[in-house]
Amino acid sequence: MKQATWHIGNFAITSYGNGLSYAVVNETDGREFFLQGDDASTWRGQYDAADESSDETALPAFLHQSMSDYATA
Repeated sequence: MKQATWHIGNFAITSYGNGLSYAVVNETDGREFFLQGDDASTWRGQYDAADESSDETALPAFLHQSMSDYATA
């Protein structure tokens, strides 16, 4: 299965199967979450909207909020 990992600040984001699922890790505190299927598609749409925002703080804020919403300790 194809996978790609990229880093944004202290977050590592890995896409599996060309976006079928995502794993997001906060490399500072070790928290992580995994999404697949419809949840992954919805999350990616929100990620893209934050990434395309003219507000430079939108994407980091989105990642921090996602971590609060989905992460396990």
